[in-house]
Amino acid sequence: MRIFTIFLFIILCTTSCINPKSEVKDGIINIGVVVKDIDESLYFYKEILGMKEKYIANFDEEYGYKAGLTGGIPFKFHKLEFEGLLKTTDWKLIEIDAFPDTSQTQYIQEVLGMRYITLRVKSISPFVERLKKNNISFCGETPIDISENLNLVSFRDPNGIFIELIGDK
Repeated sequence: MRIFTIFLFIILCTTSCINPKSEVKDGIINIGVVVKDIDESLYFYKEILGMKEKYIANFDEEYGYKAGLTGGIPFKFHKLEFEGLLKTTDWKLIEIDAFPDTSQTQYIQEVLGMRYITLRVKSISPFVERLKKNNISFCGETPIDISENLNLVSFRDPNGIFIELIGDK
């Protein structure tokens, strides 16, 4: 009886934390990024940021057209995510034969659309070491202190997307 009571308590606590008015399932936004060089981008996100590739999906001309994504150009995406987390964003690197080159922009206001992401990390130190080892330039004067306990480093991926990492000192 005691185990049943504990189990019931856990179920009630878990379900009471869910907002029944929300129309979204889990609050995670999955993101697709068109890349100019898939190998360079996979290296960056896997070796520098520590993401793991989960699978590759291929989409034909018909899907690209019907889904309203490419106007009929086939494409492929590589699904990446951080391992060991209960919930994580899917980061989809998209291979396609047609893309604009935005890698030469210098600031976030130069192109419309998603321009940067922020990742909360335990510490920026291992990332700073990998960035330096791979000759990836930092943006501005980062790394910088943003509070008594937090540091920030910002840099760009191979496609010009700004990435800022915020972590403990």
